[in-house]
Amino acid sequence: MIYSFEQILQHIELKFEEKDTHALNEFFDEWNTSITPNSIEFINQNDTIKAVYDIFKEVYKPIELQKIKNITNYLAEIRESRFKVVQNSIDYFVMKSDDELINMKRNSLWQNGKFMGYSIKNFRPPLNFNHKDILYLTDEYNRALDSFFTKSVIDNSDNNREGKYQNLDERIGFLKNNMPVLQWNFYETFPKVIHIIFDKHLTFAKVEYITSYRGETLYLYKEINGWVKKDVVDSYNWD
Repeated sequence: MIYSFEQILQHIELKFEEKDTHALNEFFDEWNTSITPNSIEFINQNDTIKAVYDIFKEVYKPIELQKIKNITNYLAEIRESRFKVVQNSIDYFVMKSDDELINMKRNSLWQNGKFMGYSIKNFRPPLNFNHKDILYLTDEYNRALDSFFTKSVIDNSDNNREGKYQNLDERIGFLKNNMPVLQWNFYETFPKVIHIIFDKHLTFAKVEYITSYRGETLYLYKEINGWVKKDVVDSYNWD
């Protein structure tokens, strides 16, 4: 069954008030079974869309975050949570020449905070691990989670940074068995792909993604058997 934002929020809030973790688990199970991956027909609608999905599948490997320092606690949450939460949209761009991609600077395709490319909404990519471990973060679920956590806000004023939230940690902890929550307004399980930029032949790609508060850039090459990752060539703090 597909729920509205209001229905999702009502479900979560009621289970939190009753501290009913069994019913919460059932709610997450239904989320998992009701929101499924996009169809092969949708993914194969053109070469560019297929390349976006193929690259995401290659890059999205949360367990490999163990190679990254300073996120030990978050890794433990990934291992202990029942599900991984996958982003609902992804941006991409195809360059007009190969030289543009090689020489471009980070964020050069952003103007006034807006990406100057294309976006796949309702992304829902098939992945290399069991679908029973996946939650797709549709807009309705994202809005409901935002509302669930912001119910803990007791003072939004700029001059009250102390004691701003009421029972926020309790609300985060209530969900952690089902999904890792790094912070209340970010629910996707890392890594999160910010955008993919292709050369004009769709044989070379630059991927920018974030892991916790760290951003990384990765290059991939298209070979006969699929996309092959090259070493990370840049890393930076994500602002």
